[in-house]
Amino acid sequence: MILDASGLVIIASGIQDEQEALLAIGMGVNAISMEFGPTPQRISTSIAHDIVRRLPPGILTIGSFTSEMPQRVVEIVNTLGLSAADLVGPVGLSSVHYVAERVRTVIRTLESPTDLLSYLNDPTIDHFRLPSVDTESALTSALPVIADVGREAPLIVSALDEFSVARVVGGYPVWGIDAGERFRDERGRVDALRLSQYVHRALEAYALSSVLRFGRERLDGN
Repeated sequence: MILDASGLVIIASGIQDEQEALLAIGMGVNAISMEFGPTPQRISTSIAHDIVRRLPPGILTIGSFTSEMPQRVVEIVNTLGLSAADLVGPVGLSSVHYVAERVRTVIRTLESPTDLLSYLNDPTIDHFRLPSVDTESALTSALPVIADVGREAPLIVSALDEFSVARVVGGYPVWGIDAGERFRDERGRVDALRLSQYVHRALEAYALSSVLRFGRERLDGN
């Protein structure tokens, strides 16, 4: 099932505690992602539980799992009541299907745009997420590749900064954006000013865009 959001989905990823989650939401994001795999931002299920139950209504919650056993993915997502599971790293189709049959929404983070070919005839993925790239040009060169493949699934993109996000949101049919690591200070905490600028520019570009988005028409900002 596609993520239930009336407008552009803006994700703050790598959330590690309640204070950080609420700060990001205060800056305008409408989704948070928590990492349960072996990453520097790994979070315990007990802390994640405390975060989820204190969030304001309407905030989407995503669990990010890197090469995790599908049974554990399902257990965590359903126990915590998360909105979606984001599957990262090498994941077999059988594992994807196992998760998709048991959770509400599945996001598949692609290793590269051409990985989408593996899912051309597979309707179990609700969203695709492009992995982080170093430059905007690398991202914009990948988006036409995905369009040419012809798999119409809402796309989430990562690693845009507060300057390039408007060009991508305004010019390409993306469903959501992930603020990623670019909005953390030297301590690894959310940089509120940069995140606020990022959200403002993304939403402004979305409102003005005439790009047709899969499952959601945006014509003349209406």
